[in-house]
Amino acid sequence: MYTVRLLGPPAIELDGQPTRSPRGRKAWALLSYLLLAERPPSRRHVAELLFADADDPLGALRWTLAELRRVLGARSRSSVTR
Repeated sequence: MYTVRLLGPPAIELDGQPTRSPRGRKAWALLSYLLLAERPPSRRHVAELLFADADDPLGALRWTLAELRRVLGARSRSSVTR
């Protein structure tokens, strides 16, 4: 099971062991937003919220989602518990 710590230095643990963390503040912001959202947000909304200053906000979102998938791997498709 993944544990994501957002207070203090952000960190991800897998079964109690530290694991690779996403690169960049935007990746952490995206992960935090998705974990804490009441319901799944639209890609357009997230792109406008986090990547409004990018030349291609949806492209920047796609890259950041790919980074999160690389870090979390296939196990990330499981459900989230709070």
